[in-house]
Amino acid sequence: MKSAISETSELTYSIVAQEATITGVNMLTNTTLVIPTMISDAKVVAIEPTAFEGCSYIEKYEVEGDSPVFKTIEGVLFSKDGKRLISYPRGSHTEWYRVPEGVLYVEPRAFARETKLKSIDLRNVRILGHSALKCCTSLEEIRIGKFLEKIGPFAFSFCTRVKEMEFASCAEIGDWAWAGAFRMSRIWFHEPRPRLSLYSFADLPGKTQIGFGNGCVCYKAAELNPAFVALAQAETEELT
Repeated sequence: MKSAISETSELTYSIVAQEATITGVNMLTNTTLVIPTMISDAKVVAIEPTAFEGCSYIEKYEVEGDSPVFKTIEGVLFSKDGKRLISYPRGSHTEWYRVPEGVLYVEPRAFARETKLKSIDLRNVRILGHSALKCCTSLEEIRIGKFLEKIGPFAFSFCTRVKEMEFASCAEIGDWAWAGAFRMSRIWFHEPRPRLSLYSFADLPGKTQIGFGNGCVCYKAAELNPAFVALAQAETEELT
């Protein structure tokens, strides 16, 4: 493995078997980060989830040449096929963002520590990766669509201004999904109860209302402790 600084784009990276993974930014002299197709004669094939987190000076991404792996749409970085949103530029001054149609997966930490967005529309997304929106401390509104299947661990953690969320459907929720979201007052799932992890609702305010299925069943977050979740999972498994 080789670790060094790219001569052209000031990136840190690792190379294994002639394939490069971008691991971070060493320094940047402008507000546009260009993703190269090659580094030191190795094809750039991946970007680590934490590579650009905290880079508040990056206002937009661009992709060098005709990359077979990445592309950008209005300065946001995506996979070439447009199905994965990889990284949102933390220096963008936009307060509202709608994920384009065709995007199925928001990559781990894709928006983590973004501090300017106040509203985000995820209505086409099916999977939210680990910590996808973690520490988005200005977010006040998160719109979720009917296609969402999975919420990764810590996905909405420390979104400290969001007060309510509704889900048309969701099959699975990871641990600590709303950890530190201390203003959250209501979370509602209109379809039957999703599959929960032991700590899906851990670290929510104890009075947060959590409802399942058209208002039929409602709990307070304090009631959804690991013992409750384990019992609910056992009941679900018996039914299936």
